[in-house]
Amino acid sequence: MGILEKIAEIEREISRTQKNKATEYHLGLLKAKLAKYRQQLLEPTGKSAGKGEGFDVMKSGDARVALIGFPSVGKSTLLSTLTSTKSECAAYEFTTLTCIPGVIEYNGAKIQLLDLPGIIEGAAQGKGRGRQVIAVARTADLVVMMLDATKSKIQKELLTAELESVGIRLNKRKPNIYFKQKKGGGISFNSTLPLTKCNEKMVQLILHEWKIFNAEVLFREDCTSDEFVDVILGSRVYMPCLYVYNKIDQISIEEIDRIAREPSSVVVSCNMRLNLDYLLEMVWEYLALVRVYTKKRGAKPDFEDGLILRRGCTAEHVCHVIHRTMVDNFKYGLVWGTSVKYSPQRIGLQHLMNHDDVIQIERADGLTCVSCDFQDFVEMNTDPLAIVVVTSGTRGDRLLFRYPSTEPTNHGVFEKYSILANILAVKQDLCRKPFDLKIDDVRFVGYPMSLDPSKSKPGAHQIISFNITFVLRANVTSSVIQCYTDLVKQITVAIHHEEERCQYLSSQAKIMLAIHDEVAAMPEDSVESPYAAILQKCTLASCLQTIFEEPYHGVLLLEEKQVLQDSLPMDCSPSLSRLITVCSPQQSLQVLSQEADLTLSQVFHIVGHLVYWGKATIIYPLCETNVYVLSPVANTYTNSDLSEQFKKLFNLSLCGQLAEFSYPVKLRESKDVLNPIKQQDQKVKIVLWMLQHQLLIQLHTYVIFCPPASRRMKKMSEDMCRSSGMPIVPEEECVSVSDIASVNSDESLALSYQGTSQFSKSPSSDGSLASEDRFLSLHEELYNLSKEERDCILDIPAARMLEDLKLFTRLFPYFRGDHHLEEIMYYENLHRSDLMALLDKFRSVLITCQYEDPATSFTHMDHHQNT
Repeated sequence: MGILEKIAEIEREISRTQKNKATEYHLGLLKAKLAKYRQQLLEPTGKSAGKGEGFDVMKSGDARVALIGFPSVGKSTLLSTLTSTKSECAAYEFTTLTCIPGVIEYNGAKIQLLDLPGIIEGAAQGKGRGRQVIAVARTADLVVMMLDATKSKIQKELLTAELESVGIRLNKRKPNIYFKQKKGGGISFNSTLPLTKCNEKMVQLILHEWKIFNAEVLFREDCTSDEFVDVILGSRVYMPCLYVYNKIDQISIEEIDRIAREPSSVVVSCNMRLNLDYLLEMVWEYLALVRVYTKKRGAKPDFEDGLILRRGCTAEHVCHVIHRTMVDNFKYGLVWGTSVKYSPQRIGLQHLMNHDDVIQIERADGLTCVSCDFQDFVEMNTDPLAIVVVTSGTRGDRLLFRYPSTEPTNHGVFEKYSILANILAVKQDLCRKPFDLKIDDVRFVGYPMSLDPSKSKPGAHQIISFNITFVLRANVTSSVIQCYTDLVKQITVAIHHEEERCQYLSSQAKIMLAIHDEVAAMPEDSVESPYAAILQKCTLASCLQTIFEEPYHGVLLLEEKQVLQDSLPMDCSPSLSRLITVCSPQQSLQVLSQEADLTLSQVFHIVGHLVYWGKATIIYPLCETNVYVLSPVANTYTNSDLSEQFKKLFNLSLCGQLAEFSYPVKLRESKDVLNPIKQQDQKVKIVLWMLQHQLLIQLHTYVIFCPPASRRMKKMSEDMCRSSGMPIVPEEECVSVSDIASVNSDESLALSYQGTSQFSKSPSSDGSLASEDRFLSLHEELYNLSKEERDCILDIPAARMLEDLKLFTRLFPYFRGDHHLEEIMYYENLHRSDLMALLDKFRSVLITCQYEDPATSFTHMDHHQNT
């Protein structure tokens, strides 16, 4: 009995066997035998009589589609219609006797379409050269089954059965079953869920039929015995199939509607060219193709020649398509499109690409393979690489903490932590000064601070100095360095204040050192990093993690939210739309990132683009203490377009509202507390509208040290007396430093900023300070003052108070007109009331002025220049 007879006998046995609980094992065994004989039929083991002529052609293009169907269903007509290839068409069957290839050009992709000869029932057994036709279909990426709409049901069932019999599974996925043959140990069967279609006994019977007695089987889903047989064979092909019903012009509209609603079905008419465009869309969808564009620097994206890849491709696949060595030199990529939260977004090799994405690939050697618009704007590289905490004390120079805990790529300076600790732990002479050190391709920016060891607890680890440092790229601009210097200074001063108040830094350093000692005691093969554990147990480390990307400013949209949303393209990043929705001038960038569920880096990039596009400006968050004044270039014409627009919105006169800001006015002063809440809210909206249209500017208060003119005139008169030989008569009101010291004659007064210097109680003969260097040790900035300017400070009654004089010398570096009050409070952790009280006490040598902050006025000035 031959193989065909055995197959026919088993099929008859299966057809006459009832399906119930008692016969399920018998049926499973018969199916296993049937699959075995069909496999032998497809792969004969005997000697072949000779090599016959095949149908297969060379594979080309981005994908291959095989047309399969019975004779005279319209396969050749469809090929001739969709491609430039002409296939012979006639009114009789078997017009096409060999495989005819064609190429479909769609969405920039070249799809190879194969017109195969019509197959008949029994093609799996070789009838009508069916084996050759099916063999070509196994190499395709998609099967398009052409059916005659007038007799589609029976054709679909027969063709599906023929393809199933030769191992082609249409619109199915591979069963999630783990199967591995072993050399011994018997059959090990397990499942991760209850099985209802197969069990262990069935699996053993099937394996024994295949002469497999040692194997490991794991069912991860509820599969049938047929699916398990497919896993054993391993030669099954799982491919998508699109059922195309031709000749719809010969059936009723109701029948067309019924067929079109079936899954994976498309109705067409090749002769009348009906619905062919939708057919091409479905072919693209079932092939799971995506198109990715590239772009060179300074040029537009090349939309004529995109890269065609499969759905689920990553940036690594894109690199392989461009060149096989691209992955080795890959540094990072920038992507525009729907696959990123904001455009452009920096991505790695494993980033998933979507259809119509634009990618830029940066190589490690500095060359740009594919680039983008706004390159100079986006890639400023101002983000810090890390933040480092280093202390110097009784236990030597220690690198206590570093965030992120992973080493920055291609920066070898991090490899030796002990050397890095010695470099950043500076001497006492460099403390309280900006710290800027460049090593290779990185730059360390900090503000070292010294501590008084005498205030530490006896027996505890004494910290002499500490340095919190931002690690930046070496090529950042000086303005970026200054920004990070100001930020780290504020952090350092705050920690120094807490250390003097409650020994905060000492307690946190104790926790960090204990974790370092625990990790050091672990075996050498342990790879655990102490910084991850420190981050969980140390509050200072968690605060530094938050500060690592702490924003300081806010953002003000120059257009209404709805207008801005409507102007966005349809394929814009969802992150951009989400940030615009939650944007508020009363909130900082930190709060906006939390409201929009975005990272700070994403918010920075999006806000940067909005500013670059002229849709937003950088401001300080809106509050009642903000001071606003009329812009010097504001349009105050009564008949201007702005006046008419303001009249329609608020039913008020724009000139009348602007008149309220002729002089600097605080926002709280512009509100009438007697008015209802709605009117107060309208006032805030009016101020926002004026800020959006650059009619108002925000002023900040700056403090400048300026000795009184009387002191300068006295110095000039003294010089004239000395030159003429006349005696100098001292004023009775003049207060000497000895009088200041006599206020507390029973105790020494520590006037050093570090708490180590003192005033001497011994007055000099001329009534001045006995040791002026002690006074100058309060702050290095005082060295730049003349003797007369120092005397001006000491002549103020508030200087007799030790705490007031210490606070004044501590804040003296800010009294140069470079820092406004908000910055001073931010850097020095002061309340506004304390700062204003100090300014009032020393008002005889301090003057205040108000002007716009240069950090937020650049967009305002650009607007002035444009207008």
